[in-house]
Amino acid sequence: MDIENRYSANHMSMELERVRAEIGYPSLSPCKDIDRIIKECGNYSILSKIDPIVLMEYSVLLATYSLYLASETNRLEAKMKWCESNIQIIIGKNLDNVVGYFNEKQSSIRANEPLAKSLEEIKLDAQTKFETFKFIAEKIKFLSITLDNLSRQKITHRKTYESN
Repeated sequence: MDIENRYSANHMSMELERVRAEIGYPSLSPCKDIDRIIKECGNYSILSKIDPIVLMEYSVLLATYSLYLASETNRLEAKMKWCESNIQIIIGKNLDNVVGYFNEKQSSIRANEPLAKSLEEIKLDAQTKFETFKFIAEKIKFLSITLDNLSRQKITHRKTYESN
């Protein structure tokens, strides 16, 4: 396998999928109703009328969505590490060809070596997505926990109200 194919993003993605299949990693995908659920949870007049059992179901769907986002975050983190590792290999191979101190050489190779430059762009794109997915996953998980707690409070309140 030539160096360009070995270092391609496509090759890295195929390897990651192969490993996931090998270990039986679950295939996760977002629920199609996730936007509606989030909008309903953001509207008090709607949220206050939702049955507690439905709220628990929403909590599970949001937790599953959070798991999906965490999975995608892990995939992006692996991509960033893969890119950086390959950039370091390229730097190591080209270090003697560049004049300057180590940091200057490293920066020059990252900026001027076409393959390193390409990997750096892939890494920066993955890093941007990583930060966004990580933030959203945390907020969705918190929303899931909040809905679960709200549901339990509604059930407790309903039982108390019905017993009186």
